[in-house]
Amino acid sequence: TIMLTPSPGVQPEFLATVEPVSTDASSQQLSLPFELVLDGYTREPWSSGMMTHNSEDTSGWKTCYLLSTDGRNRLPGFLKYLRDRKKACVAKFNDSTASTRAILVVPFDPPPIPSEQLPAGVDKTQLLYVKYLADDRVLSRGKKPAIDPNKQLQIEQQKLKEKQIQMQQQQKIQRELQQQRQKQMTQQKSVSQSTSSKKGIGGGILGNLLGAQQKTQNHLDVVRAKRRNNDLTPDLTSGAAGAITSFREKVAADLEKFKSDNGTFVTSINFISFAGEFCTY
Repeated sequence: TIMLTPSPGVQPEFLATVEPVSTDASSQQLSLPFELVLDGYTREPWSSGMMTHNSEDTSGWKTCYLLSTDGRNRLPGFLKYLRDRKKACVAKFNDSTASTRAILVVPFDPPPIPSEQLPAGVDKTQLLYVKYLADDRVLSRGKKPAIDPNKQLQIEQQKLKEKQIQMQQQQKIQRELQQQRQKQMTQQKSVSQSTSSKKGIGGGILGNLLGAQQKTQNHLDVVRAKRRNNDLTPDLTSGAAGAITSFREKVAADLEKFKSDNGTFVTSINFISFAGEFCTY
């Protein structure tokens, strides 16, 4: 007799009275109790009827057909319920012959019924294809042990913490690299401005000296031109005028040399004052 529990916590109801049907394709003997209670559902791969039928390694599964003999015709509706929801119905019980916990499965996808191997007069609508496993511990072999939820939460929190630390380290490295780049750019800009200001001097003491030297040179050119036309013009290349001219040319040469040398930032000018003292500026 097969009983069926409609939902958890509800008393099981009668489903069918059955007896095994012997066929050439299914002649295995099952050790079943007088009364079975189908009280669970599953979609696990091992519950598939076609998978067991097509697989060479059945992992200890036995199969057979059970024929309803009560005349109540309740099996077709039950099997349709399983097909529509694509899940199998399960019963677990103690196997008295093997002293183990056995399991019986009614798949939603049974293999085709071998009509030519059925006894004469058997109604195929009253057949129930079942799978039987003498020890349900076989199903747990090869599975990973269940992880405690609290431990799993701790593992996830630790992974998240490590990820946050890694991100913080990466951000710190990026900030340091950016600061180094900014420092290098500032130094380069400072050197460039210093060099540019030195090369393009247009004002200040050096600019004034160079400008004054140019004006003096222009005046002397004018005087020399007049001297060629007037022999009475003083000779600016001798005496005090010659000394001033020589000193001016020397200062101009020193200033031009200083201006063209990018590696020198300080220079000195030596000359003799009108008081006869030697000075350096």
